[in-house]
Amino acid sequence: MAVKGVVFDRKSTETADDPKILICNSPNAEYFCSPNPCRNGGTCMGSPGHTPAYTCQCDLGYDDTDCDVSVQLLIVNPDKTGLWVANISDFVFSSFIELGDSARIGNVYFDDGVDALYWGNLATPDWSIFLRQMTFDILMVKLGMPNRTLLSNKHEALYPCLTMDVKKQELYWAEYLTGYRRRTVGEEEALYGIVSDLGKIPGSVNPSRCVIDQQRRYFYAIGFIMGSNNLAITRFHLDSWHSEIISSDVGSPSMYGLTIDEKGE
Repeated sequence: MAVKGVVFDRKSTETADDPKILICNSPNAEYFCSPNPCRNGGTCMGSPGHTPAYTCQCDLGYDDTDCDVSVQLLIVNPDKTGLWVANISDFVFSSFIELGDSARIGNVYFDDGVDALYWGNLATPDWSIFLRQMTFDILMVKLGMPNRTLLSNKHEALYPCLTMDVKKQELYWAEYLTGYRRRTVGEEEALYGIVSDLGKIPGSVNPSRCVIDQQRRYFYAIGFIMGSNNLAITRFHLDSWHSEIISSDVGSPSMYGLTIDEKGE
């Protein structure tokens, strides 16, 4: 037991000059892990003073406070008409999300907080290796619901950058001609939200991929710095719009992946 404090109990003493001393103890960290609250093989670590007073280190394929949420991987099918769902724990495909014959998925973002899927849908007749020859619509569908919502249409030369500020429920994307754009998509606003033109933010890039650090509220993008042939990683803050170059010499121009570990350092 760990000592948390010392108090005097004067009511239990025979004389005021001889008070009893009460030592207040707190349980060891192991106390909060018995029985183990972590499910699916998760490892419990006590965290006295926090709520809850424990943390779970989850096995591969599970997440959330008690490791009771199955993590799944969404993979666009070769026809680009839907997404296969695979379990991270064993990479077995468990289901298929069908978006219809008219679906031709470009970039995609999934908000697991509300089970909403967002994607850039090809609006021109055919795919092209030239970005400026393609036009996309921005669509949303709630999983398990039949109707799709058209958020914005006829975007020329849509970069493969689609992500969301989950806190404000704002969807971000980037276009060749106009730069960055965003739109509120939460609940009723999804029907009435207005697309905001953010323009080509100074110091930012023409993004081939992008991601938002939800905790620190930074927007990261990888791409070519505007006006140069250098591939770089840049970021700007979602509230102050301060932008900076993180790395100006990334290397291979064929680098297309970008993600972030928000819980890391």
